[in-house]
Amino acid sequence: MTPTVSTRQNRGGIASLTRGDLFIPPSTCTRLDIQIQSSQVIKVMPLPELIPLDRPEVSPRAISDRLRSQLVYFMSSPGSPGVPELGENEYWFAPSEVEKWLEEGVFYLVSPLDTANMTEVEISEEQEALLGWLSSKKVSHVRVNE
Repeated sequence: MTPTVSTRQNRGGIASLTRGDLFIPPSTCTRLDIQIQSSQVIKVMPLPELIPLDRPEVSPRAISDRLRSQLVYFMSSPGSPGVPELGENEYWFAPSEVEKWLEEGVFYLVSPLDTANMTEVEISEEQEALLGWLSSKKVSHVRVNE
C-alpha cells in the first residue's frame, strides 16, 4: 500500500505536511518536491544553489526551482562585451543591469507572440532578494549547483 501525504493549512495560510502520525512543520520544509521512499520516510530534496565564481569568499545562495528557471531573465547574453566565456550552468549578471532592475523594480520580456514589443514585468520579492544579494555581495558570475 502506498502511503499518502497530505498538506494542511493553518490559520496563517502556512502549509504543513502530514503522513499519519508524522508531522513536518512548515519551517523545516524547504521544498515541496517530496519523495516517499520504500522505508516510508519523507525525504525533502535540497534546493539548487548559486555558487559565486568571481567571489569565492561569498557563501552559496539557495534558490527555488522557480527562480532557477527565471535566471535567464536577468543574465547577460553570452558573447556580449565584458561577459566571460560561460560554462555549463553558468550565468553572468551585469552589475549595471542589476542596479537598474533594483532601482526600477521592473524588467522587460520579449513576448514570443509579439517580438516587436517588450512587456514590462514587476520583479517579485524572490527576484528582488536575488538581485539584492548579487548587488550587496558584488557577485556577477555564478554557477548553479543542482
